[in-house]
Amino acid sequence: MNNTLISNALSAIMTSFLSNGGSEIGKSLGKDIYDKIKHWFSKEEEKKALHKLETEPFSTIHQENIERLITLKLEDKEFFQDISVSIRFTSSNNFILDRILISMKKIRAQLTELYDYVINSGPDKTGEYHNRINHLESELCRLEVKFWVIIQASAGNTWY
Repeated sequence: MNNTLISNALSAIMTSFLSNGGSEIGKSLGKDIYDKIKHWFSKEEEKKALHKLETEPFSTIHQENIERLITLKLEDKEFFQDISVSIRFTSSNNFILDRILISMKKIRAQLTELYDYVINSGPDKTGEYHNRINHLESELCRLEVKFWVIIQASAGNTWY
């Protein structure tokens, strides 16, 4: 089992919960994961990182910092077992989740760049940027739905 993959998924779940996104089951699972991580994060660095994610859940820097701290914490067998009760990662869904999460990060980075381009572009380029943004936003939504279907199934919620 890949701890980096698990930390990426947990960060995405918490981000969705903290930003009030996702389905009702996603929110419930997000709250459960968030509460567990908050309980286990006792070091000052961990608490600060969690607070920063709470205030800016879409910040790539804060998400990556949380992922790094979760990856380190997953080496603790008790923490790993506590998290594993909420989500059961299997070898069959690890690869798919990994690809989805990597794609979502790439799309978010592209969108951040394109949003800046729109602000700084002239009227002749704005339409082109908006078309690209619309396409990437649609793709991001599609990937998020696929991510949640796998997560919900992994959490024991078999309806999609």
